[in-house]
Amino acid sequence: MAEICAMPDIVSWLGKGSTLTDAERGLLTLLKPMAEDAVRNYVGYTITQGTFTHFLPESDQWGVDSNVVDVINNRVVTGGEMSDTDALALPELPVRSITTAHEDRAAYAGQGASDFAAATLLTAGTDYFLDLHQSGVSFTGHLMRIGTNWPNKRGTVKVVYVAGYTAAELDGTATGSIRATPLRMACVLTVAAAFIEAAKHSTSPNISVGGPLAAESISTSGHSVKYADNSVNLIAGLMIDLPPKARQILQPYRRIQR
Repeated sequence: MAEICAMPDIVSWLGKGSTLTDAERGLLTLLKPMAEDAVRNYVGYTITQGTFTHFLPESDQWGVDSNVVDVINNRVVTGGEMSDTDALALPELPVRSITTAHEDRAAYAGQGASDFAAATLLTAGTDYFLDLHQSGVSFTGHLMRIGTNWPNKRGTVKVVYVAGYTAAELDGTATGSIRATPLRMACVLTVAAAFIEAAKHSTSPNISVGGPLAAESISTSGHSVKYADNSVNLIAGLMIDLPPKARQILQPYRRIQR
């Protein structure tokens, strides 16, 4: 799985630079994927772009309520005139394209001997369309059925699709209008906060506590660095909780409902 944030960004935020010890790098290497998982769990989807296959719906009681408000990427999207079953909410966001969609009302989530045969393949623009908010991007991930409703039996729709943000969108170098740099910053903050808390309790003399760089000065007496205070709860064997600032940053990106 692609990374949300990069190690050089974390090291720079901590103000370590060339002073980073091997022990500190080892601790950061341990904490980084855990912090990325915490960010993913909080927003409710993978974030980094990939191709996904899902068998839907995920339960026999489902639907997109017409009064649902979905807040993604500082956009507010309402269900509008969607009925209970003509909008299928894909689990990953934002959806960029649909590769294939099959509907087989006799299927068992791909585990039946004849599930999703060629005849069950649906056609874009004829059988379904993606609820786009701009060219090539759906922030709700709603796959709309045309002329009928999606089946309400679980595992009877198979969708292969591309979703998530590219590395360029996460680091701010993308040329398009999609920017996901706040997600990257929230990841950096979470790793840094976890590192600071873990370092406080470390018995290694090669791991020192330092927070985000707050002030730095160079004078005839030497180099002075001051770190800001930050913390994160590490419980039950380094289970990482998001620091408040990261939660604030991530709030507009959270999946409200699907």
